[in-house]
Amino acid sequence: LKEKSFKILEENGANDEELLVFECMADGIVKPQHIRAELGIDENTFRNIWRRLGPKLELVRKKLESDE
Repeated sequence: LKEKSFKILEENGANDEELLVFECMADGIVKPQHIRAELGIDENTFRNIWRRLGPKLELVRKKLESDE
């Protein structure tokens, strides 16, 4: 699922920052403060990445649901 999710994100234009945040989430790091610490980014940067990533994650959910 992780590889398929990455592929869907890449196909929908996710940049490297968005993929790094998603990778943290896929590895079980889900709290924003822990993701920020893991990636060494500030709160504003994280917020901007998260805002761009949100709609793409919804596409991943829909795609995975339709494939199952």
